[in-house]
Amino acid sequence: MDFDAFADVVTMHRARGVKIGRKVRLLGAIDAVNPHLVSIGDYAVLGVHSALLAHCPIKGAKPVSVGAYSYIAYGALILPGVSVGKCCVVGAGAVVTRSVPDASIVAGNPARILRKLTIDEQTHLIEVMNSGKYFGRDSKRVELPIGTASISVGALA
Repeated sequence: MDFDAFADVVTMHRARGVKIGRKVRLLGAIDAVNPHLVSIGDYAVLGVHSALLAHCPIKGAKPVSVGAYSYIAYGALILPGVSVGKCCVVGAGAVVTRSVPDASIVAGNPARILRKLTIDEQTHLIEVMNSGKYFGRDSKRVELPIGTASISVGALA
């Protein structure tokens, strides 16, 4: 996937005060009440239907951050006051209520640390995120039925 596909979304959020690193892929939601309290590191991925929240009606406004090369999966929720470290993986649907140390895999509600990434896994994650490739497969052409255009799977990602 081309990083430029996210340029407009990143520019909009930066204009609202979100601190966003280089080559970030934003598919989820960012706090609209306190965007200036949100920071996202270089090459991080915020998956579809995930959210970074920096406000709470009970505890008030608190910063939230995602470290460089971290992957926030589908539907994950990062709550106010939480820092997700560098090179972390947050599982789909996780509700992260506490800060996550670097190179950790977390999942669940509330999220808990499942294990640390190995050095090889960290290296692979960084290489994939640097490349901008779609996780799990390379782009390939998909032929559609007659009368429709063919498109690249990478264009859909």
